[in-house]
Amino acid sequence: MTASVLRLEARLLWREPAMRAALLALVTAFAFALWQGRAVVLEQRAAAVAAEEAAAAALQGSRTAWERLQAEPTLTVPARSDPRDVAAFATGQIVTHAIKPARGEAAFSIGQSDLYPYLVRLDLGPRDKAMVGEVENPHQLLVGHFDPAFVVVFLLPLLLIGAAHPIGAFERSGGGSLDAMLSIASASARDGRRYARRVVLAAFALWLPLVALTLLAVATGLLPDRPWRAGLAFLGLTVAYLAFWAGVMAVLAGRGATPARTALHLVALWAVLVMVVPGIANFTARQLSPVPPRAEFVQAMRDATDVAERERARLLDRYFGDHPELMPAGAQAQKLPAAVARLVTQREIETRMAEVEARYSAALEAQQRVLARFEWLSPPLWLQSALNRIAGTDLARQRDFESQVVAHHEALRDHFEPLILRGRAALAAGPVHFDFPRFEYRPVRAPFPGEPVGFAVLLLAVAATWGYALRAAPRGAPATRQLARRARP
Repeated sequence: MTASVLRLEARLLWREPAMRAALLALVTAFAFALWQGRAVVLEQRAAAVAAEEAAAAALQGSRTAWERLQAEPTLTVPARSDPRDVAAFATGQIVTHAIKPARGEAAFSIGQSDLYPYLVRLDLGPRDKAMVGEVENPHQLLVGHFDPAFVVVFLLPLLLIGAAHPIGAFERSGGGSLDAMLSIASASARDGRRYARRVVLAAFALWLPLVALTLLAVATGLLPDRPWRAGLAFLGLTVAYLAFWAGVMAVLAGRGATPARTALHLVALWAVLVMVVPGIANFTARQLSPVPPRAEFVQAMRDATDVAERERARLLDRYFGDHPELMPAGAQAQKLPAAVARLVTQREIETRMAEVEARYSAALEAQQRVLARFEWLSPPLWLQSALNRIAGTDLARQRDFESQVVAHHEALRDHFEPLILRGRAALAAGPVHFDFPRFEYRPVRAPFPGEPVGFAVLLLAVAATWGYALRAAPRGAPATRQLARRARP
């Protein structure tokens, strides 16, 4: 293959209206997707900043009220607004949040991170109420975000199919311009290699805009934090994905009878891999490992609450039997303030709810294992999972964040419970209840971008399709070869 032949074929490819339309659509879609991903990251960061400012303002307000009450003891305030009441402060006045920082690389793949809570307000109340709820418009959550991962996983194969499916099929039908005939005549390789070369050119032409826009967005700071590593990983996975689809097209371009039939086969394969297999995977995961319904969780919560309320006296006796050092001097367990009783009963409710939560977590983990197995059958499914891991929007990172929230909630309780039990005597040295623990997220890094076996299967599929395309593709139509011989000097 000479450089002149390659330049000629690239020029012929550029002349195709389908290729120019595909490039224009790709540039427009990918640029908008990058902007959309950036907007989501900045929106989450703005929400986190607003939450921290609100927490700081609330704490400063409590400190100001404390100083005013200390200076003027005769002032009276409602019990729930009294900063000297530790229980009222810990259950109603406190403003503190657990925040999962939005990383800059999240712009590449928003995934389902908009369905996960990344900003959790905490107090001594029930933990399940704090961990549930979205902060976005439900209509937007239903539609989903248009991110770069969507463009690559779903749209890029379709654009490649639309731009390159006539390769080979059009020539075998006896058509083509004189330039195409000259290109055929000058090629010394087999027809199958010629088709493969042209598909590679088409894939490369579609990959270059992704490279240019990604590097431009990272270098100029359009994407927060300039995520170079994530950007290069994103482009590398895109190469592997394009190589798979280009190999499939090289096989079908050498075998399809007409461009229409070739396009039909390619679109059908795209629908199977991108839509049918993930749909079957989700259905299978739900059938093999059904997650307990929300109604069951709510009913279990109600039952646990009823039991705890009926057995409050026994629970208090057992709690202070286990923790006699927390028992106020001269007090009886049955006559303790309502705030103290509420703390003990809440712990009992959560203990009873632990079984339901464990079942939910186990079912969710089992579903993820089933979905990981289906990644072997669907490169798009694996690529979406890999991009989520690179972007830090995967379920594993969210589950780790939730476990850190639970640990911080326990730390808040360990801080406030002894102060509540001691009452205002605990504040003799000052407002020590204001110095409560703050949440600090400990980031985790995934060791591999997705299921390793899925990546190995993708590479094997790339090798198999390209091996078949280079060895088994048929030669061109006789009429085409005759015209090519006549075109030779």
